[in-house]
Amino acid sequence: MFEKLSPYPFEYGVIMANAPRTSGVYGLFNDKGCIYIGEADNIHRKLMEHLFEDDSPLKRKDPTGFVFEICSADKRRWMHTVFTSRYRPVCTERPELLIPES
Repeated sequence: MFEKLSPYPFEYGVIMANAPRTSGVYGLFNDKGCIYIGEADNIHRKLMEHLFEDDSPLKRKDPTGFVFEICSADKRRWMHTVFTSRYRPVCTERPELLIPES
């Protein structure tokens, strides 16, 4: 589970002030829940890329908030898998990570 439970607003100034320029995983949320879990060498840069995407499936889901967890590059893949299974994002690049609910 992400340490920060309530997302930061997915806005330019907030990303500039709060998103770390280091390795980790991040989640994007809208008012309905989790829409994307990602991993990056630089969380800040990746969030800015998402913010300025023109017309992607992710942007059409209207992200309004983000959270992140700093971790080393060697743990990112594992954490991405855990968070994808936990939050079940509607947009994912790896649908095989969506373990069926019992």
